Amino acid sequence: MTKKVVIVGGGIVGCMTAMELVNRGCKVTIVERNQIASQTSGESSWAGGGIVFPLLPWLYSDAVNVLTSYGAKFYPQICQRLLRETGIDTDFEQSGFLLLPKFDTDVAAAWCANNLVPAQPVKASAFGVQSLSGEDALWLPTVCQVRPPYFMQAMRKWLEQNNVSMLEHTELKPLKEIQQLHEWQTVSGETLTADQFVVTSGAWSFELLKETSAKLNIKPMRGQILLYKPEKNLEQIVYREGFYMIPRRDGY
Repeated sequence: MTKKVVIVGGGIVGCMTAMELVNRGCKVTIVERNQIASQTSGESSWAGGGIVFPLLPWLYSDAVNVLTSYGAKFYPQICQRLLRETGIDTDFEQSGFLLLPKFDTDVAAAWCANNLVPAQPVKASAFGVQSLSGEDALWLPTVCQVRPPYFMQAMRKWLEQNNVSMLEHTELKPLKEIQQLHEWQTVSGETLTADQFVVTSGAWSFELLKETSAKLNIKPMRGQILLYKPEKNLEQIVYREGFYMIPRRDGY
């Protein structure tokens, strides 16, 4: 019997979860309060920078780093598959990551060595970067990036090709009690049934689960991103104290 799964949230995590479930033979429906792979949706899956690396992993717990490292390894093959099966290029590339001061050099170098992430001390000017915070930088050549809007467009096309149902502009009512969940009510009064529900709503998950997951203290954090074309683009990702610049293939 084919398992029926409803995924709540149509961002990158929800779409990739749907892909994996389809590969396992499940019948999948994605419920999204906005529109999947749309600039108007406003969530981070469209506007994120797309760096396939947790920026400063030595500041995170081992559990987080195990998860991010495991996930990052799959991006090359997924992007190749999306290009092959949808014709949409996600702009995945290994552009490297130049970390400018100030940062704890010893801690960063030790983490990279312990986790087999290639890293070497360099001078920022050797990369054509003028650093106002100091010349002593760290170069991580294997860090990759993907262009989130292209990735989402490719994912949407793949989902359509593989018969994943997409219920867009659909909101679910918050759960009121802990229960064995086989159906969930929408705000409009429709009842969705499934063998399993998977919540991938990011920072909005708490609004759906707050009555059943009081300890799930999650909230959205606002970030700002600017897309522009400089006279001369970078050749690598550059990071400095919470800000980063990511060179795209088209010069932006």
